[in-house]
Amino acid sequence: MRTALFLLCLASFGCATSGVDEQADPNHHPQPDASTLPDDSGMDGGGGGGGAPSEAGTWPGSCTDGETEACYSGPPSTKDVGACRHGTHACQGGDFPASCTGEVLPAAAEACDGVDDDCDGTIDEGCGCSEGETRPCYTGAPGTDGVGPCKAGTQTCASGTWSACSGAVLPLDETCNAVDDDCNGSVDDQVGLRLYSRLFTATAWTKEYLSSVWTGPNAPPPCAVVLETVLITDIDRLLVFTADGKLYLRKNGVWGPPIDDARTVFGSLPVKFSSVYQVPHSLFPPHTARGADLTFSAPPKAYIYAYSQEDVVSAANIVDLSDDRDAGGPNQPGELPLWSLEQFDPSLFGQSAEASQVYTEYESGIVYRFDAAFVWRSWPAALSPIWSGTTGSPPAKSCVAGFAEHTPEKMYLVCP
Repeated sequence: MRTALFLLCLASFGCATSGVDEQADPNHHPQPDASTLPDDSGMDGGGGGGGAPSEAGTWPGSCTDGETEACYSGPPSTKDVGACRHGTHACQGGDFPASCTGEVLPAAAEACDGVDDDCDGTIDEGCGCSEGETRPCYTGAPGTDGVGPCKAGTQTCASGTWSACSGAVLPLDETCNAVDDDCNGSVDDQVGLRLYSRLFTATAWTKEYLSSVWTGPNAPPPCAVVLETVLITDIDRLLVFTADGKLYLRKNGVWGPPIDDARTVFGSLPVKFSSVYQVPHSLFPPHTARGADLTFSAPPKAYIYAYSQEDVVSAANIVDLSDDRDAGGPNQPGELPLWSLEQFDPSLFGQSAEASQVYTEYESGIVYRFDAAFVWRSWPAALSPIWSGTTGSPPAKSCVAGFAEHTPEKMYLVCP
């Protein structure tokens, strides 16, 4: 009977059975037709797997051991962005593992290293600078960059921080080297000797660089080594003698061309001498001519010249210096003066010897003064009328020249 029914079904309906006895398959579950299974021929990594792998490593089907696929466990938007990179994993036991070898995931924060560490498409956000970035730097005074030798340097970014400034040339104190060391646009200006000055009746000294006071064409150069100075007040002549033998002459406020050898004006004068001071002609009757007698000290001799308002210089009157220690003065032939300056009070002429007073500082640190009666007085420099009770004075035994003017009564010292 069962055989007959089977043949009838086959003949009438063309149906097929699984060939399994109903008693062997009591639930009567149908088997799938191969034509209804999904086609996996185009799936990635489908070598016998039957389904596509995911980059997260979850395999919906099976895989062949040793088979590899790309993987990445970070946010999809960060894959292969900046420092982030996908990795790979290999099929093991028919499955792809969750681990992903070689992947680089986003960092929690930027490392300020010139790399997009958090893989958001922006490099070093929040950092002070980007790795390897450079910028110019200069810490000198405003207006000095690019002046003289001064120039900017370079800073380089490392780990989000700017490095120290490298290669910059900043202003220095001016020195006598024909270079604008302080980068102020003037060569050798704020350098060398200074001119200290004060009224005889004042208590405070002022000082300026000679290069700021003696200016204009033909003025003594800033680095000139001044030997001595004298001001002939009657005729407004400032004479500056330098150690190289030159004479710089300022006449009525204007510097003339320097005279290469002062001895062409002052015959017989030694190249080196220690001090010079003037005695104005017009202040001492019976003189009526304007000009002065100039006395140069060059131990053991003194050289005395008459200098007229026509700039004519008489022949030297050469005299021996005297030892005045017995009179309270210096041993002039044996002691070296540093500078001399004179003070005059015309209202006292004929009435007091203090109408004319000449001050001289010696290398011993003693200041001597003699007056019109050739009476000597002396003090340690700090206690002398030149320094005592004043502020801002130059150090004793440091000055190289001195002179004075008489309208107003003012003293000047040339010192470092």
